[in-house]
Amino acid sequence: RPEFALNSGVGVPNMELEYEPTLNFMEILISFKGCGAELGNAIRIFTPAQIGEDAKGIKEFVIDTVIKAGGKPCPPIALGVGIGGQMDVAAKLSRRAVSVRKWTDHSPDPEIARMEEEILGMINQLGIGPGGVGGKATALAVKIESAYTHIAICPVAVNFHCWVARRGGMRIYPTGRIEYLF
Repeated sequence: RPEFALNSGVGVPNMELEYEPTLNFMEILISFKGCGAELGNAIRIFTPAQIGEDAKGIKEFVIDTVIKAGGKPCPPIALGVGIGGQMDVAAKLSRRAVSVRKWTDHSPDPEIARMEEEILGMINQLGIGPGGVGGKATALAVKIESAYTHIAICPVAVNFHCWVARRGGMRIYPTGRIEYLF
């Protein structure tokens, strides 16, 4: 068996550390994803012309990605969409959107919040349904995170998370208080 196919070792599990000096807490998040959810993930680099009016190109890419994934990501799914940055930034944003944000929240940006709701509605009209056997509940949430990018490109990444949502999080404050996030 090739070394890169091992389940644990160098780089697995993935761990990231971010330092934000203005915060008065330490936040620990964990998010486990199965293979089915990873199989549907996709990324595309758009030109401004391909994005189109009202982000039509991005919406079509997201919907096409969900259609191609079908039942593999174990629907009903939550979907993270990362828009902008470079390709690696878009991928990280998509993972953060689906793994860190609460699935019941709304983006503080009204335009992004509207896009999340619109894409969620479009996905649930596809008829893929739970387990991919048909129905209206294909997605539970669509979460979008964005970053500035070069004027000539716009990377977009789509990241699936299955309904099981094996994730947890907590904030630990200097006083010892613990706040559970999920």
